[in-house]
Amino acid sequence: MIIQCSGQNYLFDNLTYVNGNLEINYRLYKPKNNTEKYPIILFLHGAGERGIDNEKHLKHIAHLASEESQKDYPCYILAPQCPAGTKWVNVEWTLKSHVMPAISPTLQATLDLLKKVLQNNKIDEKRIYVVGLSMGGFGVWDILCREPKLFAAAIPICGGGDESQAYLIKDIPIWAFHGLQDKVVLPSRTQNMVKAIEKLNGKAQMTLYPEIGHAAWEKALHSPETWQWLFSQSKNE
Repeated sequence: MIIQCSGQNYLFDNLTYVNGNLEINYRLYKPKNNTEKYPIILFLHGAGERGIDNEKHLKHIAHLASEESQKDYPCYILAPQCPAGTKWVNVEWTLKSHVMPAISPTLQATLDLLKKVLQNNKIDEKRIYVVGLSMGGFGVWDILCREPKLFAAAIPICGGGDESQAYLIKDIPIWAFHGLQDKVVLPSRTQNMVKAIEKLNGKAQMTLYPEIGHAAWEKALHSPETWQWLFSQSKNE
């Protein structure tokens, strides 16, 4: 199915994954050349893109499916849509900290879906990336701690995690972003996660935008340097 974003058309498969009683709509973009193995990005959207339309959650990632972007960075894009009323991580976003809860049904289904996609496509398993914003930023920190050996790199934007779990993800290259004027998710959520990893001599870094509020993704996801960094990451093992 063709998705239009910013006046451009992008071809994504329109699919549904059923996990027990939970049904998740998702989009999958596949590189045109299927003779080689390519990296994959798991994209976790924010709270405002929840629903069942299987479209609005693509607006911040669809540009990676453009001909120009695919020429530089050919990749698969897996974008599940979180159903209304559910979360990637069952925590309150306004808290100063949280203890990692039991995995949410939505995130568990997403993990199962990702593994299915990995099995059925020509994907470079040394270059599995996860990117998420706001509610999805929480999802990135959470999914990394649950599957630290799966991902080659991550970009959590204006999210937060459980700092006590930092030891699990200290060896994963992470570039976190947050706006210092954010009134929805405290900037300290990103700062505390990165600092916890830094104390362990880990590989996390962060960019804080002094003038930006909650929508830090509008800058982070449209910066060429972000994608240059992400696609340069690969697991050594």
